[in-house]
Amino acid sequence: MSRAQVLALAFDGYSDKDVATILDITTDSVRSHRRHARKQLALDPTPLFPQD
Repeated sequence: MSRAQVLALAFDGYSDKDVATILDITTDSVRSHRRHARKQLALDPTPLFPQD
């Protein structure tokens, strides 16, 4: 499992919960991977894919 996999699934429209289920990780891990990716890319810290 990698940060790229998390981001690819999120980009495809999967929710954090769906990504966590698919990759067999926690939703907190999904959010952490996304947060670190945004930081690494120096993006605005607001969520790229806000959850409903």
